[in-house]
Amino acid sequence: MKKIKELKQELKKIVKHIREEKRLRKEEQRGNIPLHEYMAYRRSIGHPYTDLSSHFRYRHVAYCLLRGKKYDEIERKLTRASLLNHNVLEEILQQYREVEPIACAEVVNV
Repeated sequence: MKKIKELKQELKKIVKHIREEKRLRKEEQRGNIPLHEYMAYRRSIGHPYTDLSSHFRYRHVAYCLLRGKKYDEIERKLTRASLLNHNVLEEILQQYREVEPIACAEVVNV
């Protein structure tokens, strides 16, 4: 299982890609760089998701939940369209959840 610190590092990496993509997209729209250069960057990321912000959002919510925040504290203004898929969120949580010390203590006491 991965640790929470690894999730934090992954979040930082995704944010870096989002910022760079946004900068390149704006430059392309202004006509300062050719479209093929912008598209080459998108392909170079090697990311399985086309929407990096959605990928970041799922991981950010999982990070906050692992640190003890409640879902209502993380996302207050929710509409039906903005709700997260809880199956995907649970998969992410399972990847980064650490072994609970209470479970280990119970095994030792037996």
